[in-house]
Amino acid sequence: ARHPLLSLHCGPDFRRAVVPLDLDYGKDGRVVLVSGPNAGGKTAALKTLGLTCVMALAGLPCLVGALTSLPFLGRLDSDLSDEQDLEHHLSTYAAKLTALRRMMASADSRTLLLLDELGSGTDPREGGALGLAVLESLAAAGTHVFATTHQPELKRLIEGRPGMQNAGMVFDEVAGKPTYRLIQG
Repeated sequence: ARHPLLSLHCGPDFRRAVVPLDLDYGKDGRVVLVSGPNAGGKTAALKTLGLTCVMALAGLPCLVGALTSLPFLGRLDSDLSDEQDLEHHLSTYAAKLTALRRMMASADSRTLLLLDELGSGTDPREGGALGLAVLESLAAAGTHVFATTHQPELKRLIEGRPGMQNAGMVFDEVAGKPTYRLIQG
C-alpha cells in the first residue's frame, strides 16, 4: 500500500516517488512490532496501514497491489501522538496508559490497533515490560496490532513469542539515509 496523501503530493510520478508498505501478517500472528531509526518511516507506515484499512472499509479506492487482501475490521483505534496534558496533570506516560486501557477494553479479532512508540514515556525496562504485557494480551485476543518502538527490551522480549513478530525499517548505511522499506522477521 502507498500512503494516499504522500501519493497525491507526488502527483503522476507517485509510483516511483512513494515507497509502498509491504506487510504480511501471515501465519506468524497478528502482532507486528516495528523498530528502526528516527525519521525512517515507522509512523508513516503505521498511518499508511490505518488509512488503507479505513478507505477500503468505506469503499474508497486504495493504492494497493493487485493481490492485496485486508481484514474485515469492526474497529480501528490508535495512539499516534503525545497526549500529555499539564492542565489535567497527565504526563506522557499517564496519557499512554489511558490510551492503552481504552483500546484494550474492547479489542477483539476484528480490531486493528495502531500503537506509536509503545513503551515510551518511562524507564526503558518498565516500558518494555508494560509493552510486552499489552502485546501478549492483544495477541491472546486475536487483535491485529501494528506497533512501533525504540525499546530494546521490548524488541528482545517478543522474539519467538507466538502470534508476534519483529520488523524493522531499513536504513541504507552506505548512503546514510532511510529506505522507508519494511523488513519482517
